[in-house]
Amino acid sequence: MYCKHCGKLLPDDAKTCPRCGKPIDRGSSAASTLRIVLLTLACVGLAAAIIWSIYSAVSSANSSGNTNASTNTSATDSTDATEEATYTSYTGTEEEVLAAAQNIVASMDGAEMTNELFQAFYWSDVYDFFNTYYYYLSYYMDYTEPLDEQLYSEDMTWQEYFIESAFTTWQTFQAVALEAEADGYEISADSQAEIDNMEATLLEQAESYGYETALELLQADMGPGVTLESYREYLQLYYLANEYYMQMYNALSFTEEEISDYYTENADTILDSYSVDTDSGRYVDARHILIMPEGGTTDDDGNTTYSDEEWAAALEEAERILAEWLAGDATEDSFAELANEYSDDTGSNTNGGLYSQIAEGDMVEAFEDWCFDESRVYGDYGIVETSYGYHIMYFVSSEEIWHYYSRNLLISEAASEQLTAWIDAHPMETFIENVCLGQGTSLYSEEVSE
Repeated sequence: MYCKHCGKLLPDDAKTCPRCGKPIDRGSSAASTLRIVLLTLACVGLAAAIIWSIYSAVSSANSSGNTNASTNTSATDSTDATEEATYTSYTGTEEEVLAAAQNIVASMDGAEMTNELFQAFYWSDVYDFFNTYYYYLSYYMDYTEPLDEQLYSEDMTWQEYFIESAFTTWQTFQAVALEAEADGYEISADSQAEIDNMEATLLEQAESYGYETALELLQADMGPGVTLESYREYLQLYYLANEYYMQMYNALSFTEEEISDYYTENADTILDSYSVDTDSGRYVDARHILIMPEGGTTDDDGNTTYSDEEWAAALEEAERILAEWLAGDATEDSFAELANEYSDDTGSNTNGGLYSQIAEGDMVEAFEDWCFDESRVYGDYGIVETSYGYHIMYFVSSEEIWHYYSRNLLISEAASEQLTAWIDAHPMETFIENVCLGQGTSLYSEEVSE
C-alpha cells in the first residue's frame, strides 16, 4: 500500500506515513463509527504505535499468566473444527452488565479497573484490531457472529483473546501512569483539553450517524456497560501513559561509537530484516512550500499545461513568500508556519511542509538533486522548479540509512527494556471471573457484513 498523500510505500502495520507523517487511510471501516472518533481524539499516534508494538511483545510472553479462564459455559467454534468444544463466555445481558459495573476485574498498586472501565479497554482493542485488519478479517473470523462463539486458537475464543489484550493494555498504560505520577508528570494542556472536549466531539460524530446523544454512540459500539465517565477515564490513562512514554523515548540517545558498534554486531539482521547495509545511501529530511501555477489548459486526456506567463506568476509568488520568510526571523519554525499557510502540496501543508526519510528515487529529479547535494547543511534554502511548480526548500538533516536504522533500533530496544521494567515494578492481579461484557449494536450490523 502507498501513502495517498506522498506516494511512499507503507509498512503493513504503520498508522502514519513515515515520510510525510499523515495518518494512513486503509479504507473506512463500517465496523465502528466510534474508532473514527478515537483516532481523532487519541492523536499521539507515534506513541500509540510504539507502545502497541512493545506491549504486544510483553503480552505474548506473559499472556498465559494474566488471565486464567474459569470453567466453561457453552460457546461453539464457528470455524471448521472437527469436534464440538465448550469455552467460557463472558457476555452478559444488559441487566447483568449494569449490575457488574463496579466489579473489580484487575488491580495494581492501589489502582483498580472496574468492569465498567474494562468495557472501554476491551472494545477499544477490538475495534483497533478490526480497523487495522478490516480488509483481511474474513481470514481471521466471521465478524458477523459473536466473538465468544469463534475460536482464536484451539483453546481460546476470540473474546478471550481480546480479554487478554484488554488486560495487557490496561496493565501497560496503568504501570506507565503510576510511574508518571510518581515522577510528578502532568498531562499536557492540549491533551487535557481534548479529553475535556470528549463529549462534544462524540456528540458531533453521533449526530452524523443519526444518534441523539454521545452516550448512544458510545454504547452502540461498546455496549451498555460503558459510560462517558469510564471512557473519559480510559482516555486520561491513554494520554498520560503515551505522553510520559514519549518523554522517556525522546530523551534516549546514544554516542556515535555505540551506534556504530550496534550496526557491526547486527549488520546481518538489519540486512535480512530491512534490506539495509552501508551502501543503502542516505535519508534526507526537508521542508518545502509548493507553489503551483494557476489556470492552465487541460486536454482531452486530462493533461494540463501552463503558459509562460502562468509559470512566471508562480515563480513571482514563490519569491515573494521566500522574501517574507527572510524578512522575519527566518527559522525552521517560521518556515513551517508559511508552509502550512501557502503550500499547495496537500501531502505536507499541515505538517509544516516536512518530508522525512526521503530516499533517492522517492522524489522528482530536481527536488532530489537539491536535497542530496553533499554540500547541504541545516538551514540551507532555495527555490527549485519541477513539473509540479516551484518549491521553496529548507534543508533539515541528512543521515546514512544504516545509521538511521541502527540508532532507532537501539532506542526502541532501550525503550522496550524501560517499559518492561515499569511493568515488572507494578504487578497486576486479575479477577477474570468478575468480567461481564456488554454487546453494542454496531459490531454485527448488516452494514458491517456488507
